[in-house]
Order: sequence, then C-alpha cells, then structure tokens
Amino acid sequence: MAKTKKGQEPAQDLLNQLIAFYNARHYVQVEISAGALVEQYPDSGAVWKILGVTLLTQGKESLFALRKAAKLLPEDAASHFNL
Repeated sequence: MAKTKKGQEPAQDLLNQLIAFYNARHYVQVEISAGALVEQYPDSGAVWKILGVTLLTQGKESLFALRKAAKLLPEDAASHFNL
C-alpha cells in the first residue's frame, strides 16, 4: 500500500493525465485513477474535484467527493458550482 501524503498534491502530470482521460470521456479510467490518488493524497482538492465531477458526469453518487473538493478548495468557484 502506498504511503499517504497528507497535505501534498500529486505531480501535475498525474493531474493532467486525469484531465486528458476525462476530456476523452474515459470516465471509468478517471474514476479508478482518481480513487487511487485520493487514497494517496487525501488533502488534494484537485483530485477530489476531478473525482466528484467524473462521478457526477456518470450519474453516480458524487456528493461526498464534491463536498470534499469544496472544503479543500474554498476559493475555487468551480468546486462550489459543481456542488
């Protein structure tokens, strides 16, 4: 099991990869990858935001992830809009 990196963000290339998968409509891949990243980076608002939007797009339960993103990104208007 990977070590938890509380308070840290994943590398930008990992976030870019998630966004590329999302833009290509590979939602299951985004969900799996973002799910793994939130376990490793539990304080990453960016990953929670991507996960929440991906779940929402698929019509899945997304409220927890969207709330977590809004809490971690209090100044991010998009996170609050998504919620």
